[in-house]
Amino acid sequence: MRKIVRTLLSLVGLLVVMVFAIGNRGPVEVSYWPLPFSQVVPLWYVVLAALIIGVALGAAAMWLSGHRSRVALRRLRDEVSGYRYEAQQRRLAEERAAAEARRNRSLALPPAKAA
Repeated sequence: MRKIVRTLLSLVGLLVVMVFAIGNRGPVEVSYWPLPFSQVVPLWYVVLAALIIGVALGAAAMWLSGHRSRVALRRLRDEVSGYRYEAQQRRLAEERAAAEARRNRSLALPPAKAA
């Protein structure tokens, strides 16, 4: 259900961008201050570029803000894997000890019968 809603919202957003691009094809002069360059482009280029740059900066900010939690999760994952390794080694040692005890019982001499 969530995927359908996301797809529908994406299609509506794409439709809005397309309608905006078609309606705003007029030329706009863009200057690259402090450089002495300027360029004439359609208005929708400017708006689309601003939108893409804003999304990229927002994604970068979100990624950087999650650094602390990623570090904590990595530490916890390593700690859990260490506990799992210890438990596995303990289990293997117990299985070896049980196998050794079974082997020792099978090799033991039967008790002597009293005459």
